Amino acid sequence: MLDAISEVFDTALQDALSQLRKNPPDQELPALVAALDGTELRIKNLVRSLENDAPYANLKPRMEELEAQKRALEKKISAIAKTATASPAAGTAPSHVCERLSPLLKDPDWVHLANEH
Repeated sequence: MLDAISEVFDTALQDALSQLRKNPPDQELPALVAALDGTELRIKNLVRSLENDAPYANLKPRMEELEAQKRALEKKISAIAKTATASPAAGTAPSHVCERLSPLLKDPDWVHLANEH
C-alpha cells in the first residue's frame, strides 16, 4: 500500500517537474519584454521623426508594422503570464504534490495500513 502512495507522489512530482521544464518561468518572458521595449522605442522614434516634419506617407507602413509587432508581443506576454499563473511554479511544486496526495492521506484505509508498518 505504501508503494501506491509512493507511486502517486512520484507521478505528481514528475508532472510538476515536466510542467516546469516545458514552461521555464524566467526564459522567454524577459526576451519578449525586451523586444516590446525595443519596439516601443522605435515607435517613439518614428513619432519624433513625424514631429520633425518627416513625410508621413514614407513612415506610415513602418509605423503600421511596428504597431502590429507591438500587439503581437503584448499578446504573447499576456499568454505567458496566464500560463505562469495556471501551472505550478518551482516554489509551489511541493504543494501541488501534496494536493495530489491529500485524498490518499484522508482515506482511513490508507492511514490504517500506513500505521501498521
